[in-house]
Amino acid sequence: MRAVFINISLYWKCQLIGWAIFLVVVTGFNELVYHDTNEFLPFAISIYGFGFYFPI
Repeated sequence: MRAVFINISLYWKCQLIGWAIFLVVVTGFNELVYHDTNEFLPFAISIYGFGFYFPI
């Protein structure tokens, strides 16, 4: 796994790390405010997927 991650460009590393941080923050905020992580998690993962698949 480490060898695969080393061959990824800096842009894609930043995309992966940035969207992962976004996913953690949004899920944490949702848990603090709405307390429905089980219902929100599939939505948050789809946001991550679309954000990673269609980068700006």
